[in-house]
Amino acid sequence: RWEKGYFVSDLVFGRWRYSEMKKKVENMWTLKRTDALVIEDKSSGQEIIQDLQDESSLPVLPTDPDFSKLDKVARANLVQPLFEAGKIYYHAGAEWSAEMEEECAAFPRGIHDDIVDAIVHGIRWLEMHDPRKQAAQEDAEESERGMEEGL
Repeated sequence: RWEKGYFVSDLVFGRWRYSEMKKKVENMWTLKRTDALVIEDKSSGQEIIQDLQDESSLPVLPTDPDFSKLDKVARANLVQPLFEAGKIYYHAGAEWSAEMEEECAAFPRGIHDDIVDAIVHGIRWLEMHDPRKQAAQEDAEESERGMEEGL
């Protein structure tokens, strides 16, 4: 996240066996050192979350369970305004950008939608945990309490 919106800095996708997928997650964190590794709390993601929380000190967090209960189209619709407002950025020349663009353009009728879903989950998590928004929410709540006390 940055002042203009959200930036997709890297994307790794593919079909791997569990052990390979777990290793990829660990390697990506070693390279990027993010504040959190947000993993969808479904299917093999549940096992990776548990294993990494048990075996490592990586900042592994599950996705929002209520958000995950929605279907992929409903989830995408919740972050679509950010795309429409031009708040989502990425490296247009990155080796993965063409595949991401194709999948996003074909969504929801495309053959694959895992890239879209991963980006949507990431953006939603960032939106829910954005300290700027949390500070604004706290300020609004404080103002509201002040107004109530003043009445």
